[in-house]
Amino acid sequence: MLSGAATSLALESFEYCAGLASSIDGFMRMVGGGLLVLLFGYLGLSSVYMLAAVYMLSIFALMLVLFTKLN
Repeated sequence: MLSGAATSLALESFEYCAGLASSIDGFMRMVGGGLLVLLFGYLGLSSVYMLAAVYMLSIFALMLVLFTKLN
């Protein structure tokens, strides 16, 4: 749900190279997701715990962006 808002915030400061910034953003999201799946698979967590952990990390990232924008 927050992907569109997060992408627009990430691309806000890249006025002249938004395509490159968008591709780097997508690449980093895919690498991050792959690393999370690898980590959770290695730990042997069930899918419910993996989903809860991803939501918690998403909320942490959202709060980090919001607090950075407010200051």
